[in-house]
Amino acid sequence: MGRASSRGRVVHVAGRKARAASAFQAAFEYAKTGGELLQEEHWHAHYDLALSLFSEAAETAFDLGDWSSASELSSWSCVTPGVKVRQSSGV
Repeated sequence: MGRASSRGRVVHVAGRKARAASAFQAAFEYAKTGGELLQEEHWHAHYDLALSLFSEAAETAFDLGDWSSASELSSWSCVTPGVKVRQSSGV
């Protein structure tokens, strides 16, 4: 695991704690920063972390009423060029 992904994990934990404490602006900044730390190859090497950071940022933007950011970030967490989306095993 590289420095960027290690930092991304630390920032992700901080963001989750901030969101749990209803500190939505701080949680949004943490998640956004964590996503910015990751580079394109992290979508392949650390898919779960990348997906979680972008999803957390999108959800927190929604909590803040920032519909534009929520929409943009959720599109990143749904489809990323060059990344095969995992299919569910069925429900």
